[in-house]
Amino acid sequence: MPPAEDVVDLAQLAFADPRVAVRGAAHQAFSLIFSLPFDEAKPELLATVPLPSKAAKTTTRKLVLWSLGAASAVGVVVGGVLLWDASRTADEGRHSSQKRAAELNNHIDARNTQATVAFALAGAAFTAGALTWFYTRPGRAQVQVGLGPTQISLCARF
Repeated sequence: MPPAEDVVDLAQLAFADPRVAVRGAAHQAFSLIFSLPFDEAKPELLATVPLPSKAAKTTTRKLVLWSLGAASAVGVVVGGVLLWDASRTADEGRHSSQKRAAELNNHIDARNTQATVAFALAGAAFTAGALTWFYTRPGRAQVQVGLGPTQISLCARF
């Protein structure tokens, strides 16, 4: 379209009502959704968020859970180190005399027993932690343990 030399003077245009379709109450309500909160906000209408309180102090539950978790981790690490030592001792006994091999077997047996105790304590600490976790949280989970003459049942709902 080629440019035109005509000049439009807006002051000389005649005023006419805008051609807008009249809309209903739903349109009016929708337009108010976005205008009211920002136009004339009253303090009682504004939602205020309270400042977060100071960090909660360590509760007994947290202390027990962390302690049981640490005990479980220590038991697993100690059991692993004891099994590693028994394995190292077994490698040493392959080229020793009969008397030395008997001493090493006693050492290996002691290490295996100690590792079994360490793993059992770790498992007991883990189980105690899991039971503490589930039983001390009101409304979060329900766990039921049933004992029968030939069985143990565990039912949990999360």
